[in-house]
Amino acid sequence: MKKILISVLSLLLIAVLFVSCGGSGETQESVTESESETETSETLGQQGGEESESESDTETFTADETYSGTEKASGDCGSDMTWSLYDDGTLAIYGHGDMDDYDYVSKKLAPWFGYRSEITSVIIGKNVFNIGEYAFYALTELENVTMGARVSEIGERAFLDCTSIEAITIGANVKTIGASAFNHCISLEEINIPEGVEKIGSYAFHHCINAKSASLPASVKEMGIGVFQNCTALENVTIDAEIEVYELPEATFASCERLVAVTIPEGIDYIGDFAFEGCKSLTAITIPKNVLEIGAYAFSGCSELASVNMTDGLEIINSFAFKDCKKIKELVIPDSVNEIKGFALNGCTSLAKLTVPFVGMRADDNEQSWAVFGIIFGYTDLSERGTVEQQFSEKGKNYYYVPSTLTSVTVTSDDVIPYGAFSGCVAIKELTFGVSLTEFSAKVIEGCTGLTQVNYAGSESKWAKITGSGQFRDITTSFN
Repeated sequence: MKKILISVLSLLLIAVLFVSCGGSGETQESVTESESETETSETLGQQGGEESESESDTETFTADETYSGTEKASGDCGSDMTWSLYDDGTLAIYGHGDMDDYDYVSKKLAPWFGYRSEITSVIIGKNVFNIGEYAFYALTELENVTMGARVSEIGERAFLDCTSIEAITIGANVKTIGASAFNHCISLEEINIPEGVEKIGSYAFHHCINAKSASLPASVKEMGIGVFQNCTALENVTIDAEIEVYELPEATFASCERLVAVTIPEGIDYIGDFAFEGCKSLTAITIPKNVLEIGAYAFSGCSELASVNMTDGLEIINSFAFKDCKKIKELVIPDSVNEIKGFALNGCTSLAKLTVPFVGMRADDNEQSWAVFGIIFGYTDLSERGTVEQQFSEKGKNYYYVPSTLTSVTVTSDDVIPYGAFSGCVAIKELTFGVSLTEFSAKVIEGCTGLTQVNYAGSESKWAKITGSGQFRDITTSFN
């Protein structure tokens, strides 16, 4: 029995010694387990990496800070959007996504509209993408707006009639400012549109009557009509020279009565109808070389406009473009112009010296009443004070508003001076014609009792060959 016990103890001792020396069987098992753990770890690591990569493809949203205040009312304003009104007048919009659109016409108004006289501050959360249409319409006591960084669109009429806002910072990620978004924000003092905005809707800042300055960044690609119309206090406008729009739309600066100067970028090719109509303080304007057309009434009522520099490249000047520009004394219309529509210079009552490429409305157009000199000033069928009777055919005549101050006219490119072109223009003292002239039609200067000097850009011998030049035999004529 003792021998058996000793044998068992000996075997146990051997086993203990084997384990302490790291037996090969157990070692292999440990390695296998270790490798298994490593593979598991790597697999998890790879899965984790894939998960991180997936997460990086999805925008991370930071939770909004909760406004501390006593909540007065709340509700939903989008599929994942909520609103809360606090007793201190703060309206907070939180959530992730787009706000709902609202509509005054259909009476679908924002749920906080009933509290509009109490709201003085608006907080738009960090994860709001779109400010809904009519969202803050007629919040007449609203003074402060905090706009979240992810807002990319300000909906149509979003802040219409918010009459107490004095300043607003448009978010850096905003791409679109909707039509009438800030219309009638009559306390707004500056209109700063940040780089990044690409589209500005019609009347976006219409009737912001206290705004003294405005800026348009290079990023703007599209503008609606009347964006700054009736901003009557606007004095300074900065338009980035690299702006991507190609036209100044209709009524862009109409009735901006205090606008003194503006530089039209070189990339603009069209100045829209009424673009600067009623800009009573504008004193000078340069039409860049890429502008092809000046719209109807574009500078109408610019009563202080004295200097207009038109560069070669312009093609069309529309009706009433410079109506009642009473300070212009000298105007040169470049040879590139092929159409000056009727009444284009109506009411330019101080004009003393005018250069035109042709007589009448269109180059090479001798169609009776449209071809006489006075058509660009406008006409009437009846004799009125301040009109000049011009005969455009043997039996046809009208009364034209040729300024009584106009004493010198130069025609640079016309080859044929039409019938009765300057007839009845008693104030004109000097006429100058370009070298391309080949013919004077009948009665070109009939009744021009004040005419004393004619200048011709060509030689005397060439003048003698011009058909109808004998009409000027009693007028002093000089040659080049």
